[in-house]
Amino acid sequence: MFQRDGRTSLNAGERTTISITGGVPPYSFTYAGDPTGSVNSQNEFITEPGMYGISSVYVRDSARNFVPLSFLVRGEVLGLSMEARRWEVRYGRLWPTGIPSQEQEGEWSFQFPDISEGRAVGYVTQSTSLGYLRGKALIARFRVEMGAGAEFDHRTEEFNTSDYPSHVRFLLQRGASLTSNPHDRWWSNPIAIKLEHGEFVLRVPLTPDQWTNVYAQKGNADASTLKGFQLALDQIGRVGFTFGGGFFFGHGVRVKNGTAKFSLSGFEVEK
Repeated sequence: MFQRDGRTSLNAGERTTISITGGVPPYSFTYAGDPTGSVNSQNEFITEPGMYGISSVYVRDSARNFVPLSFLVRGEVLGLSMEARRWEVRYGRLWPTGIPSQEQEGEWSFQFPDISEGRAVGYVTQSTSLGYLRGKALIARFRVEMGAGAEFDHRTEEFNTSDYPSHVRFLLQRGASLTSNPHDRWWSNPIAIKLEHGEFVLRVPLTPDQWTNVYAQKGNADASTLKGFQLALDQIGRVGFTFGGGFFFGHGVRVKNGTAKFSLSGFEVEK
């Protein structure tokens, strides 16, 4: 019987130890496909910097018994896309998702739904699968255009009675799907932009003191939140924005008494 002691997923440039029990030593290692790393004489799987993907390693003993081991190796997120097709606009749990409109190269936009439609823009994100995030800050450049008399509305639920106005802020999500783990989603807080007519730059340092989780805990509140924030950066699945107000950061924003449009012209990681 073979057992592996160590992580099954790593960032490029990291290593983990393979502890082998059972079988008939000595052991040998072979690789399937295009490997993202190799095993050294200390039975450590060492990833190759700049490589990412699935790496399959076969452990074989002297009696020709073997077992396959798989490692998921993530690469650094080096660029964030401005292609509209790479983004997803979510209008709420009961509504289908959509994509923004590509205005021109390097810029996309969407219209906020009218309150009469019964929906609101909540999450606008892009996938960063097989990635980890490093850098000084996250930066976005955008503008909000409002027609005469238009007002934003964030009261998408009866119990959201707070007057805190509609805002947009960054979201970091660990993994590709929403989960119940409070440490899997992190919002920029307190830094956010109030939704009103104008051009804006949103810049938030990628440090734990500038982000809060589902329970509104700072990333540096304690050892558990610090670990959760770092894990989100190490296993980033989606990144983008949420729109909300009142008691909630991402329960949606809509417009009444007019029209409103959000246009993104820049989105990047400051190194």
